[in-house]
Amino acid sequence: MADTSFFFTNFPEHFMERDLWKVFQRWGRVLDVFKFGFVRFQGVNDVFSLERKLDAIWIGTWKLQVNLPKYQRKDGPRKQRNEGSRLGWDSKLNTTQPREAGNVKGKQTEQFSFAQVVSDGVVKNGTGENASSSQGDETVYQITVEIKQDSWLEGSYVGSFKEFSCLQSIKESFVMGGFSLVKLRYLGGRFALLSCEEEGSLRKIIADNRSWFDEIFTSVTPWDGSFELKERCAWIRCRGILLQLWCNQSFSKVGAVVGEVVETDEATEKRETLEFARVRVKTLVSSTINMEKDFVINGCQCKVTFEEEVSFPEMWIGKWNGVGSE
Repeated sequence: MADTSFFFTNFPEHFMERDLWKVFQRWGRVLDVFKFGFVRFQGVNDVFSLERKLDAIWIGTWKLQVNLPKYQRKDGPRKQRNEGSRLGWDSKLNTTQPREAGNVKGKQTEQFSFAQVVSDGVVKNGTGENASSSQGDETVYQITVEIKQDSWLEGSYVGSFKEFSCLQSIKESFVMGGFSLVKLRYLGGRFALLSCEEEGSLRKIIADNRSWFDEIFTSVTPWDGSFELKERCAWIRCRGILLQLWCNQSFSKVGAVVGEVVETDEATEKRETLEFARVRVKTLVSSTINMEKDFVINGCQCKVTFEEEVSFPEMWIGKWNGVGSE
């Protein structure tokens, strides 16, 4: 029986690898689960039957979409596949339980999976430090590139959202409003790029429907080369806030340590999940949030850890309704 891989999409953005593991382990022996949409099962008898079962999974109000990859890599020897440290898999451990990534024993060079690089920021020197840190934080890399085509931005506009709401809902409102020709792409922070394939059409659409656009954006301006994105938004899991201090004011003031709090997750506000407080913060593009801080709140000492969630751009604003994977 061969190991089988599946791609999956459309799951709650707050779900981490361990959450997804709990969902998939009900259907077989899971070898790997990667946040960017990949799960591998061991010893699958009926691949297409399992595909149908996985594709029927609901996580709260999210309908999981699962399919087999069009092209599958040929399996190598099991010994080679299981060498090194793999996220969620160790041949010496029970395959139905995830584990923390560890170091390879002996003098063998430490190996990292792509998922570890994405999630943990591991870089080429294998130390977990930024590659430029050895030369100082002020190192500037000067490069020259040949731009063959730069006309794709001509006629585009940059919109600044009034509120942080679901991007998919905004796209749907464009279609319902009769503006299906407008392509909306999230840039980060409060900004999105608006474009249209038909030259000059977007300018006329905005001019003729200014009041409609004003309901969604604080400003919609033509793109030019001076635009620079300096901010981004991220969901942060705050662990360690004492339950007796569990309130919106605590979330806002604690979250302010890592950025401007723009939203508190509904499940956190309703106390439907108490493992961590989940807030969305606006921070600098260059920042990475993964830290631990000491607090004294109303005379009570607590240590709070901040963990940034890895999410997909198309899901940047979706709310979690408090329904977990259990």
